[in-house]
Order: sequence, then structure tokens, then C-alpha cells
Amino acid sequence: MNYLHVELFTTQSSKHPGTPCGDLVSVERSPAGATFLLVDGLGHGIRANISATFHSALLLERIRGGASVRQAFSDVVTILDHARGTDLPWAALSLAHFLPNGDATILSYEMPAPILIHGRHAQVLPLRAIKTASGILGEIHCVCRPGDSLLLVSDGITQAGLGQKMGSPAPRPLSSPNHRFNGSVPPSLAFSMSPEGWTVDGVLREINLKLAEGMPITDIPEYIHGKARQHWGAQAGDDCTTLLARCREGITSNLFTGPPSTPKKDAQTVRDFVQSEGFHIICGASTAQIAARELRRPLDVDQDAASLISPPAYRIAGMDLVTEGAVSLNQLYNIIDAPPEKFEQKSPVTELHTLLSVSDRVRFWIGAAVNPAGESIVFQQQGILHRRQIIPLLADKLREKGKMVEIHYV
Repeated sequence: MNYLHVELFTTQSSKHPGTPCGDLVSVERSPAGATFLLVDGLGHGIRANISATFHSALLLERIRGGASVRQAFSDVVTILDHARGTDLPWAALSLAHFLPNGDATILSYEMPAPILIHGRHAQVLPLRAIKTASGILGEIHCVCRPGDSLLLVSDGITQAGLGQKMGSPAPRPLSSPNHRFNGSVPPSLAFSMSPEGWTVDGVLREINLKLAEGMPITDIPEYIHGKARQHWGAQAGDDCTTLLARCREGITSNLFTGPPSTPKKDAQTVRDFVQSEGFHIICGASTAQIAARELRRPLDVDQDAASLISPPAYRIAGMDLVTEGAVSLNQLYNIIDAPPEKFEQKSPVTELHTLLSVSDRVRFWIGAAVNPAGESIVFQQQGILHRRQIIPLLADKLREKGKMVEIHYV
């Protein structure tokens, strides 16, 4: 396995319809991995939403600043411990961080325990109590493979039906983790389960029942959310959120555009590009010439291109797509949000759109050399942005679509 991609499926509702939800789901993707964060602000409505938003932004900003996931989490927990019992904003946190190779770290502070789904079986993960400078938090490390899923829920799910008669629960194994991690509990008794409400064990039983009946895993978040709302019944209940992180083999596209900074790098750059996992796309006539020369393969112009507005396409044996550079990238940006069914005809630009759309990870290999052709005033006159300008814009668009984007300058 080269690259594990983690998809997100989530269902959410606020305590009172039409008001802001006090639960917040945040996603951060980078070459270092994918981070999924569920924050439950204290209370409900606007105040809870502001608290969840503040602490989510604070934690993710610490990670972007270079802190490890555990350090960033611990720093925010320190702030929350100081805020406990005061009028300051407070929130509970669950975080799941997946490396591209499948190694995962789950951290929890005052939240229901996570549930791992492997094949047609689910289990509660036994979080380990970790003492930090800020107190105690729950942590577990595991290795995920394609087909594995991790479910995080807010306590609006596990406490659903609290105070109502819900039938007799099945006996609870003594070793079962609790429905909520509480740093004030001694490590040896770090987990306990509320005797009321649905509880994490109740959620677990329901998941295993539906999996045995053949329910698709991706339907689990919506089903569990709906079941929790049923348990709450007519009473207001609580904010409810389910977050499913589903692992599968990722699809990668490599896009090489622009000559490397020095001709001495041509051979190594082309070799690294060709040996990289995934689709191989070249954008730029000069870049295509370099690749063809180093690969000792002919560079042919595609005479079958039917588009009157799209720039020409080329062919190099072994490459998935070879197009012109700046114009193609600018046209791609112009149509990147358009649905494919609106495309009038097949062209190099629409093919580029298709390859990037089906990809989970996009690697840009950007040559740092100045290409005189790309500096022509003709491009400026037509409003065509240079690759130095258009690539960051494309990268932002792709990230908005949930893609992992890597930019390598060569």
C-alpha cells in the first residue's frame, strides 16, 4: 500500500432546529497526514458554537505551526482545564490523525470513546490514560488498512434518551471502555459508562447489528444519528454529530509543469516523476520536450484533438496526459467547479479535469526555471496567469474539494 486516503462521512443536527450547532467538525489535510477533529462546545446554540470554533481553530493552528498532534492537543487541553468551572468557553475534543501509510493516533478529552469498524465487525477502542502537564487525556495508536473505518460521536449520541425509559441494556463486559473520557478519574478507573442514555455500548450493539444485516458502512453515520434522534424523542435532547473516517487506497495524480531550475536536474527530475505512484501528467511544451528527451521517447502532436478553443495535446508513451502549459492550467481553473456533464466536448483540458477529479492526492512538480515563452506579453494581454500564479489558485480549489495537495519545486 502506497497512500491511504481517508474519506469523511458526517451527519449533524443542533439541539434546537434552526439554531447553530454546538458541535463542530474540522478537517485538515497535508502531506504529513489527515486530521479529523470533533469539538463539542459546552451548552448549545451560539455560545457553544463559538467555543467549538475557537478551540478547533486554536488546535489546528498549533499543528500548522509545527507542533505535533499530541502537543497541540495537550496545549488546548491545558487551556480547557483552566477554563473548567469558570465562565470562559469550554469544549470537549476528539481527534483522529492518519498518516499516509495508515498509522493512526486518536486523542480524546471528555468525549465518547471511538469505535473502530473492521470488515463487518465494530469494537470500542480501549483508550489509554496519558498523564500530561495539563492533566489526563485518552490516547490510542493503531494501524488502519483499506476498508477500516473509525467512528467518532458527540455525547448527544451516547446520551440519547437520557432520563427516559429505553429498555434493558445487554450486560456490559467488565473490560468495556466507558462512553466518555474524564481526566479527573484515576488512570486505573479511567473509563466508566453512564447507567442512563444510549451509551457507547448501545451504539456499538446497534452498529454490529446493522453490519450483520449488510448495511453499507457509509450509511452508518446517518443511521446512528437518526437512531439517536429517535431516542431523544420529543424532548430537545442535545446537539448530535456522527463522524465516520473511512480508509481506502488513494488515487494520486502527478502533474509536472515547467523546466527544472537547472538542466543538470532534468534527468533526475524526470526519473523521480516517472517512478512516482499514480497518474503522470505533463503540462507544457518545453516540459514535454525535456521528458521525451530524457525518456528517449518520441513526442507527438495529437492530430485528433477536436476542440477549437483548447490548446493542443501531445503524446509521450507511458504518460497519461500531455498538454500545453499555461493556457491549459488557466482553462482548467476556469472550469474546475463545473459539472462534467456541461462539457461540450472532449479536450486536453477536460481530460485534465477528469484525472484530477478522480484523484485523492495531487502532486505538483513545478520547474523553477524561467521559461521565456511563459513570460510573453501575449499571455498577459489575454489574461493568462503564469504558472507561479495559477498553481497556488488551483491548489486552493483542490483542497476545497478535499484533495491532498503537495507542491514540489524542482
